[in-house]
Amino acid sequence: MQYYLPIEERISNVESKVDEVLLILKHNSSPAKRQMTVPEVATYLGVSKYQIYQLTSKNVIPHEKPCGKIIYFDIDDIDAWLKSGRKLTQSEIASRAAAHVTINKKGNKNRR
Repeated sequence: MQYYLPIEERISNVESKVDEVLLILKHNSSPAKRQMTVPEVATYLGVSKYQIYQLTSKNVIPHEKPCGKIIYFDIDDIDAWLKSGRKLTQSEIASRAAAHVTINKKGNKNRR
């Protein structure tokens, strides 16, 4: 913790962290609510609202605009989108490369 900050700023930081935790708990404890708004997604992902608006305007992040103005996000779609950016480990890359070489060796014999 940064003790050299003024007490008001430290309190503000704590309040924002509490808000983030409450938002996460709210979504984990309420299976009925599956939709989030821009501020909620920004807090959930730990980015600014501006970044969320950029991602939606470029159609990078899955979202819905049922009335044409308010943007909604399905929490399952957001979680799946996050997982889609997973990077392979070195062992996974080596395994896929070995499988690719094995398949291509068999394919090359048929071409001759």
